[in-house]
Amino acid sequence: MTAEGIPFEIATTGNSGSLVRNESKLSAVRSEYKDGIVSGTYRVSNNGDSLKLRYDPNVDDPLTEDIDESEDPDIGPDSTGSFSFYIIPKSSGTIDVDILIDIISFKAVKDQSNNERLVEVNSSLTTASGLTAEQITNCQEGAEYLKGHLMFFTGLSNTPSSYSYTNPKPDKTIHFHKDNVVTDTPYPVNIYWTWPNTLGQIALKTNANNLLYGIPVVEQTPNMGTTENPTDKAIVLEYLKDNKDIVFKDVDYQSGLTTSQKAEYQTLTTDAQRKAYLDNKLDNWIENADNETYFDLLSDGYNTADFSVGSSIDYFLIELTVTNGT
Repeated sequence: MTAEGIPFEIATTGNSGSLVRNESKLSAVRSEYKDGIVSGTYRVSNNGDSLKLRYDPNVDDPLTEDIDESEDPDIGPDSTGSFSFYIIPKSSGTIDVDILIDIISFKAVKDQSNNERLVEVNSSLTTASGLTAEQITNCQEGAEYLKGHLMFFTGLSNTPSSYSYTNPKPDKTIHFHKDNVVTDTPYPVNIYWTWPNTLGQIALKTNANNLLYGIPVVEQTPNMGTTENPTDKAIVLEYLKDNKDIVFKDVDYQSGLTTSQKAEYQTLTTDAQRKAYLDNKLDNWIENADNETYFDLLSDGYNTADFSVGSSIDYFLIELTVTNGT
């Protein structure tokens, strides 16, 4: 797969074959989807300046390899997967590549004849899609929570059963740099994704209070490192703070505020002041999620967001936009 204007090509490898799951439905939604060399990888070229891969997490994935591809395996909390591709430089020397990850959500809609089709959930979705205004709002909200709950990494833990991943990518951006590359030589890029089942797998620094359920996403440690060199745990906690609006839903703030904090909150006069106040408290709860009260409040908000995804989104693709780096 190649494009003019960028000094590399990208390629995927694997068993050849056509994608079975949702292939015709996706073609009806986006005609530029092309069935890739690897079953489950959609390849899209974009205006000569970038390349795109769209990956179906349900196909050719170790998690679901024993499931009939003609069926729709459930993908939800506790799902994991990985995908790989190769960067092939057109000339020798140094290469820099930027990879931006996005999640494209879809809702299944049935017509009067009970035929099902997929509708892409985005900001331009209207009732002409067959969805009501309320359904559109719910789907758009669910799509945002899905983006908040899917996490990406470039490394696997070398201590099995202790924790799962290393090198979290909270901004969903990966920079690939390599010196002394050789023309037409493939260099692999491996990306791992997970949808954590519980907040404890993400937020807990330790398990001193026995709140953990499941394997931690990254190493549990009270050590946050430095600003220049944060630990994986510090990066993940900062991710939760920066993305709180798409990670947590309907957090019961009142139960987490002390009597004096509730009184202080009542003195605030604008919505912006109130939001800033509660955001500050939520950041503190995230930083101290080992506290059982805070943990329960945050877990309820995390699980409520998961429910929003499950009740409004039927299918998703992971999209990678690959461009010449800086």
